[in-house]
Amino acid sequence: MEGKYIRKLSIRLVNGEYSNIEGVIRFPKDIYQIFRKLGNKYQENLIGIYFDEKMRIIAYDTLSIGSKNTTLYCPDEILKRAILLNSKRFIIIHNHPSGNPNPSPEDKDMMIDLRNRSRILNIILLDFVIIGHNNYWSIFEKNEGGEYMMGDIDWGY
Repeated sequence: MEGKYIRKLSIRLVNGEYSNIEGVIRFPKDIYQIFRKLGNKYQENLIGIYFDEKMRIIAYDTLSIGSKNTTLYCPDEILKRAILLNSKRFIIIHNHPSGNPNPSPEDKDMMIDLRNRSRILNIILLDFVIIGHNNYWSIFEKNEGGEYMMGDIDWGY
């Protein structure tokens, strides 16, 4: 009888296309400065940014690349990455190729769903940032957030 092998999980981190800044991420504008060229893409992208306990970026991952006005959303994949990276905090970035960073009704539904799912796992969704042409929108800022904190925020939705 031939032996069967169990598959081994292997995670490999590689350098990405975005340059990191030194220090701690404290404000949505810090995220925008790192990922602002996402606003020039012709397709919607959904990116997860995962943080360590000191709010330093551990990694980011392109979660989905869609069309000019939509992208796929899979909360299980987003949260699985947080668990694999041992990250208790994350931010989702999404671009709007139209240039208008204001959230669509689908964006708002995604934010609420992801926030609720992450709470079950005791993982904090710190922010949802939408990048347009030379501007951005942040749920954290819209709810009068100051610096990113270790605790959850009241999103008002």
